[in-house]
Amino acid sequence: MNKNIRLLIEATPYPDESATSYLLRTAELNGHTSVYQLFGKEKFSFLTKLAPNYTFMDQHRFKHVLQTLSLKPDYIALAFDRDKLTSRAPRIYRNVIIDLSLFKSKSYSYCPQCLKEQSYFRKLWLLRPVYSCPIHSILLLDNCYRCGHAINLQSGSIINCSNCSADLREAKQIHYSENFLIHWFIYILNQNSNELFHEFTSFWFALEKFAALDEPRSDEDYLKILYEYFENTHHSILTMSNWINSRINLAHPRIQLLSFYKENKTVRFKENYLSNIEKNCIPYLPNTKSKNFQLTPEESRLILGIGRLKLTNLLASNLLKRVENNHSKQLLSSIDIEMFLIGEKSLEIEKLPVSISNRQNGLLTVEIRLAAEILNTNLDTIRKLAKSHWLDDAKKRNTTPLQIPIHKLENFQKKYVIASTLAKKLNVNPGNFVEKMTSIGIKPISGPHIDKLPVNIFSKDAIQLITKEHIDQIKEYQTKTGRKKTNFKRKTNYDFYSLNEAASILKISPSQVATLIHLKILDRDNEFLTPIKIKRISLDALKNMLESEEYVSLQNASEKLSCRMNWFNQYWCKTGFLEIKDLVYWKLVKKSQLYEIIKLKEEYLTGAEASSLLGMRHSHITNLQTQSLIIPYYFGKTDKKIRLFKRSDVLGLMA
Repeated sequence: MNKNIRLLIEATPYPDESATSYLLRTAELNGHTSVYQLFGKEKFSFLTKLAPNYTFMDQHRFKHVLQTLSLKPDYIALAFDRDKLTSRAPRIYRNVIIDLSLFKSKSYSYCPQCLKEQSYFRKLWLLRPVYSCPIHSILLLDNCYRCGHAINLQSGSIINCSNCSADLREAKQIHYSENFLIHWFIYILNQNSNELFHEFTSFWFALEKFAALDEPRSDEDYLKILYEYFENTHHSILTMSNWINSRINLAHPRIQLLSFYKENKTVRFKENYLSNIEKNCIPYLPNTKSKNFQLTPEESRLILGIGRLKLTNLLASNLLKRVENNHSKQLLSSIDIEMFLIGEKSLEIEKLPVSISNRQNGLLTVEIRLAAEILNTNLDTIRKLAKSHWLDDAKKRNTTPLQIPIHKLENFQKKYVIASTLAKKLNVNPGNFVEKMTSIGIKPISGPHIDKLPVNIFSKDAIQLITKEHIDQIKEYQTKTGRKKTNFKRKTNYDFYSLNEAASILKISPSQVATLIHLKILDRDNEFLTPIKIKRISLDALKNMLESEEYVSLQNASEKLSCRMNWFNQYWCKTGFLEIKDLVYWKLVKKSQLYEIIKLKEEYLTGAEASSLLGMRHSHITNLQTQSLIIPYYFGKTDKKIRLFKRSDVLGLMA
């Protein structure tokens, strides 16, 4: 199988050609009727084993294709690299990360005039915002003009329809008068700015969900509105508010704009853009045509502009009620939310409901579990704050269960934020977050190096303008303890490790080590109350397991099987093929069990892999099974089974 194919004629690729176009031209030049025939059944099967979840458009498989055909490795640029390993990961085009949803999925587009001038398919035609030829101002065609069949670059000729053999170059050319939109999109693409393109993508996806409230629009409509947003924000505000007003009977403007508010959490749209749209909307009144959506608590808070504590109070006061659903999720009715937006209900609560509070020494209090949820942190952090002046009940500090005065909790949520919570919200590394913030002049107001409190706290006034981009740009900063050497050596010969020593050995934080002790994964010597002493034998046993040749991490196992993590658990863990060794910060599986699956996959494919191999959507293989065109096989060591298909059966469908 290692013997490569020697081509009689080697096609020369065009710089802007797509990988699939190049392979079909190569097959055609060498007298083959399809790309699959170019390789032969055995070689094609070999390629799918090397990269089962990839297509010819992906560099991972295309690299093996070039090796198999003895072609120059430089041609790898014709295919797309993935930003991550999963099949739905974004693709990288001209150094810009592009979400897979911005690629066309149903067929290959083409410009008839371009094919007349040079017979190959351009890479740029694969992108949804490119619906017109930037050179000739001609609308791109997605189907054969004669039979209506989708363009297929896996068989036939590069210039002929694979279904009816019509000459694609002879299709009627339709002039597009607003081609400046295509040129503008290409300009955005050529800026090589992932931050700029991320804003473009976020607006596009929010717009798609926004439009779906009544009727989805075309890609041309989306691109026009995006152009307005970037080039004429004032006009864009009027366009969006007029759109909302045209369907104001369906939902309140703020609910209609929910998709934009959700995207606005990661990409800040232009200043006051969303609020100015709302100002231009006509008043909304509930009516018989009003739509009722089921909203998550997070979505409800975004719409109402309130925090976790306020939402919890509204639920406990029965001012808001959860709706019944089949998923056992906490969902709320959009119609109930609208009552607050139009002023029929007030967000102000005169007193805290008894159901979430207790009265101790004249103070209203909440339990630490609810306090942790409200402040979006863990129980250990809340316990530490509850024993400090920030959240303690001075009159009764040793109550069981531990209680927190509601007035202190509300004040803390309004004015302060825990460093680890802020790092999580910004999606940055919490380990060096405080040091990076300090390097740009934003210092915590409380913490280990200020008042000995083991929790760093920032004032919300000081961090209002901080974004993920600010933190990512910080490369040089001072640490409180200096950089630790990688070849760490213990200075003592005792049978115990300190908390910091254990953290250094395991390459995790001291607080994470403390969690391992709490969960009994590491053993603590109870004779020492302070400082914490960890039994050497337990830590050595954990380290040996992490470095053992018998185990592999869950992430590595997922990559070896080319399977996304959510499907990985469904396919291989719940069915009993893999047993997960859960060590909190490390999840391991036995290599012997993994190799058993790899051996099984040499002969069988999952449904998703089979559909991908056929170049179709994921549900395609299920449709074939329903029509009795392919036989499924079920495997598993529990009552749950995984459905697999024989590779030979799938490849037989291509013949």
